[in-house]
Amino acid sequence: MILLRIDKMGRTAVQKPYPMEQLRRGGRNKVIPLGDKLRDLRNERNLSQAQLAKRVGVTSSTVALYETGDRLPSLPRLIALSRSLGVTTDYLLGVSRQKDCFLDIAGLTQKQIESLEAIIENYREQF
Repeated sequence: MILLRIDKMGRTAVQKPYPMEQLRRGGRNKVIPLGDKLRDLRNERNLSQAQLAKRVGVTSSTVALYETGDRLPSLPRLIALSRSLGVTTDYLLGVSRQKDCFLDIAGLTQKQIESLEAIIENYREQF
């Protein structure tokens, strides 16, 4: 796989991705701090690896691999993990320190969603 990188000046350069051995040290993924956060959140919620695995639709050994950093979840699994643990995907990936900056709108009608969006926009305009 080859990546195309564009710098601030608009110039493009071909960049090879890092070999996995550079991304990992001692078998653990150091680029994305998912494993430690995942384990900590699971323990905070008193969940076993098997219980979390059942919620997410994977095996307990897969959760163990996520926690050790030997494997990264796919995007749908990452979303399922974040929903099961009540945090954002950004928090799991280390992009944000804020755990709960999301609103679950599953099961709401389009009209209800639009009403919530209007309320949120109203608050943004006030503050």
